[in-house]
Amino acid sequence: MGRSFVRRCAAAAVLGVGLSAVSGCEATRPEIVLGHYFLQYTLATVDGVHRTTNFRNGALVPINTEVELRESGSDRLLLRTKDGRDLVIENASRQTGGRLLDAFLQVLGRDPVDLSGYEPGVRYAIRVGQVLPGMTRKAVLAAIGPPPQTGTVSLEQTAWKYWKTADTTAPDNTFHVRFDRDGRVLEVR
Repeated sequence: MGRSFVRRCAAAAVLGVGLSAVSGCEATRPEIVLGHYFLQYTLATVDGVHRTTNFRNGALVPINTEVELRESGSDRLLLRTKDGRDLVIENASRQTGGRLLDAFLQVLGRDPVDLSGYEPGVRYAIRVGQVLPGMTRKAVLAAIGPPPQTGTVSLEQTAWKYWKTADTTAPDNTFHVRFDRDGRVLEVR
């Protein structure tokens, strides 16, 4: 069983998604299917491209944005928003340990993410891609998506490591989301 399979199923469990809803966690064979979807977290894009290393700079595309998956290549998904903007999801398997299918399963869902259980301030933070103290792991995943596997091997870790930009050698280019024992954000630094 590969690390990407375990990570995808762990993300489903953290998000409260039924494992049968995330293809591959049961006996079903997952596949990328063209069609209409909703973004499952707020994406950061540079020139219309979101890399699965999940760098946290650039223009934001909010969670639950409705998109059409128009094309699937060997390492990219081509999306179009309802207002006609093209977006590319580029899989960076070296940093994430995942395949394009894993990116598809993390980024896109047939239904919008239900944010009704969150307080208004947390819902706003999720939509604008911010992490606040007290947020749950599930809320952090909705706000900024999963951390790259090269910095965070398991979503059960007490600290998740993200990069701000693709220049991984730049000083102060990382930040950590630290969780308490109840899985709530203690700090972001």
